[in-house]
Amino acid sequence: MSSKLKSFYMTSAIISGIIMLVFIFAKPVPYQGRFTPEAQEILNIVNEERLKHGLSPLKLNRKLCFMATDKAVDMRDKHYFDHTSPTYGSPFQMMNDYGIYFTAAGENIAAGYYNCKHVMNGWMNSSGHRANILNGSFTELGVGYVTGGSYGTYWVQEFIRPSAKQSSGVIYKK
Repeated sequence: MSSKLKSFYMTSAIISGIIMLVFIFAKPVPYQGRFTPEAQEILNIVNEERLKHGLSPLKLNRKLCFMATDKAVDMRDKHYFDHTSPTYGSPFQMMNDYGIYFTAAGENIAAGYYNCKHVMNGWMNSSGHRANILNGSFTELGVGYVTGGSYGTYWVQEFIRPSAKQSSGVIYKK
């Protein structure tokens, strides 16, 4: 074997080893609190519905969006569809664990819907989900959306009225 070929194989082996170490020891990139286009579109549709019923618009809350996304990922990755998570417990326990404090709270979940209008139509045609969307006690919203898993898409809405000890996570209002 030529020295150039040996050098090539040695370099390839080193690069492969480095790539493997990156995958083994790399930590997931933390959520940066950026809102997805889906979160902003869901907020717009929710607020259109609320305004039709004389209710104040909701504001997106960074912490709630982070939590809602984690809930959607958890449902996808743990293969369940339920308000109670095997990882986080009830939505209210999850909110407390994420440092989200509230005087009123609710959660909507959905799976298999292909876009924002489709999922919002489903929620508005379900009395329990509609009640959360049109609940005048809620002032803030978190939206989580992920693709994949057995349903193809997972959607989560988290609603709160923050308590006095809640630090504001609101960063977007439409």
